Amino acid sequence: MKSKVWNKCSVNGCDRPIVNKKRQMCLSHYNKFMRHGDPLHETKKYATKEEIHRFINEAIHSDTDDCVEWPFGLCAGYAWTGSEYVHRIVATGKKSTKNAEASHLCDNKKCINPRHVMWSTKSDNIMDRVLNDTMEQRKERRNV
Repeated sequence: MKSKVWNKCSVNGCDRPIVNKKRQMCLSHYNKFMRHGDPLHETKKYATKEEIHRFINEAIHSDTDDCVEWPFGLCAGYAWTGSEYVHRIVATGKKSTKNAEASHLCDNKKCINPRHVMWSTKSDNIMDRVLNDTMEQRKERRNV
């Protein structure tokens, strides 16, 4: 009995079988192509320490009033270095109180513009989210 011969992915160095005949790509490369327009796209989850320091330094010294969005890794939608939230780093230079939270005035979780981040109490932060309709609603759980 003759075994089935699979065509191999058209990406150099990839021996996986094709799943998309038109593009001649395996599933992995086809998904990268569809998401990013490049079958060789590499997603960078977290930045290096040098990239983090450089980007934060540029954001702190920026003259813009627009949001400065974090281009690297996120955690729950917030700018994340891999060990801490960037908006807390940016807010560190400002006066804070005990148990203060770093709050976004712009309601953009990815923003690290120091003009948009301030320390606030937990209750003030929650009230701000309720007033701006940015409070995430939790789905009610029921035992059926």
